[in-house]
Amino acid sequence: WRAVLNEKFGGDGGRIARNAIIEGGKVHMANMCLAGCYMINGVSALHGDILKNSLFADVYSFEPEKFTYVTNGIDHRRWLSQINPKLDSLVRELIGPGYLRKPEELIGLRRFENDAEVLMRLQEIKGFNKAALAEYMKKTQGFELNTDAVLDVQVKRLHEYKRQHMNALHILSVYQWLLENPNADYTPHTFFFGAKAAPGYYFAKEILQFIVCLADTINNDPRVNEVMKVCFIPNFRVSNAQLIYPAAEISEQISTAGKEASGTSN
Repeated sequence: WRAVLNEKFGGDGGRIARNAIIEGGKVHMANMCLAGCYMINGVSALHGDILKNSLFADVYSFEPEKFTYVTNGIDHRRWLSQINPKLDSLVRELIGPGYLRKPEELIGLRRFENDAEVLMRLQEIKGFNKAALAEYMKKTQGFELNTDAVLDVQVKRLHEYKRQHMNALHILSVYQWLLENPNADYTPHTFFFGAKAAPGYYFAKEILQFIVCLADTINNDPRVNEVMKVCFIPNFRVSNAQLIYPAAEISEQISTAGKEASGTSN
């Protein structure tokens, strides 16, 4: 690989060192992948362009055919039909089972958007899903989830551009406002976080610490904890996501503009 780099970069030491597999006494894993793979995939057009124009621009300059992108996606059979069977049953009743193979048929639900009975059944299903999440939270964390409160959820990888920090600061401002206005007409909310952060991502760990401290403060303050609570679910993974997403009533999608590639958590 170093011989290839030397040929392609005409002996440019800086570019060779930047793309070498072993350099400075370290093995550079990304460079080893670039050397050994036959295809380099970004998870969206946005990320694909970053790979080509910035992160791996040197390698792209002589092996552009390796670079592509395939946008991340979700499968509605898993994330609707399988994990939300009551909603699946309602959808099948309203538009038939064809949506499982042809998701574009979901547009047929538009004709029920103002149907009072359908909307009431949707609320009942949401209530059932919230109760299932509440049972899980009680069992695993001892957390009492108020199923009558609005469930405001931001559950995704923790990163500065996804702005969990901004969400937490907003919750802090609501808390302070409620302390100043104890008789305010405020709809009860439970703010729900779940995330993992890269091991070496210091500021992400600080945000996690802030959220946990915020939850501890609010949940133990009798002046507000009847109308607002904060929960951080540890070890976020697919198995608990399957309980959280069907129960969510507000899905926080507040990433910095242009940074979110595909927003699979939404």
